[in-house]
Amino acid sequence: MTDELYDLRELTRALTEAFPQMEALYLFGSRRYRTGSPRSDVDILVRLGQDSHIRPQELRAFSSDYCRALDLFVAEGGMAVSCANESHVRAGSFPDLVARLEAICFWNRFEGLLPADIDWEIRLPTGIDFVPTAMMTLEPIGGGWSRPFRSHAKEIEAAGLPVQPYLGSNTVEIATFLVKTLRQALEATANLNPKGKGWAVTLRNEYDWQNLLFLVFKPWLPGLGREDVTITYDGQEKRADFNLFGSQLIVEMKHIRDANTKGAVGKTLIGLRSFYEQHPNVRVILFAILVDRDVDLDDAKWESDFTFTERAPQVWTRIFRAPVFLEA
Repeated sequence: MTDELYDLRELTRALTEAFPQMEALYLFGSRRYRTGSPRSDVDILVRLGQDSHIRPQELRAFSSDYCRALDLFVAEGGMAVSCANESHVRAGSFPDLVARLEAICFWNRFEGLLPADIDWEIRLPTGIDFVPTAMMTLEPIGGGWSRPFRSHAKEIEAAGLPVQPYLGSNTVEIATFLVKTLRQALEATANLNPKGKGWAVTLRNEYDWQNLLFLVFKPWLPGLGREDVTITYDGQEKRADFNLFGSQLIVEMKHIRDANTKGAVGKTLIGLRSFYEQHPNVRVILFAILVDRDVDLDDAKWESDFTFTERAPQVWTRIFRAPVFLEA
């Protein structure tokens, strides 16, 4: 099979001459990371000038004439819409959108082409139909997947859940995966190379515990939010430790060091449940409780007493015992 070669510089020149409303272009997706095959489409985020507009059919026509793999996402504020299939991705603002997509700007109206670390040569196999990237959250569905899985993935994205990485088909499955992975991460902290001098894991309070979760999940769940969702209940406000998927999954992390903190955490769990039941988006609330080894606590009883799965939102309480070497 032969390949067609395209120069992104030339495509950019033609695109921006045809549409002077464009202010900046950003590359994202598999071509940005150089992880895709030649079958991957070319995802470009387009920022327009103020009060400018381009009809999607005009951009589709450009892609058809110049490069069939181009998938142009036109941004308006924090939302970008694909001209190919009208799928979309949202963030709080345009800078947030760029950051969450980890898009790289390679052209702007004032400076022209920029010295971006991207592949300027685009190689496409001849005779291949390119399936446009479908996005409902922050993660693209690539056209290289089998058609049945793409259909399944679109349903998952429509629910606001990720497909890259694929963690499960609903919030309950994803929460199960997170609990399992967090347990494995906690166990792994005891197996770090003792010869290392510049990096160590010590869990002395609940903020250390939060940092461990952040390090484990943030690299491949960039939408993980930390203390950025506020719930108001009975005149009081509470910021969630972590939230995912538009607050469908809330994670609260506590640390029990002794008998005093044991009682305080127990009371806190009851109050937090009341808070989050008022939020319409919440599907699962996960209470991840780190307990020091020498604390007298019936792990199974706590998980049973503070877990409620028969009504929405589900409340899960999971106990994690600190490795021996982490005790202060």
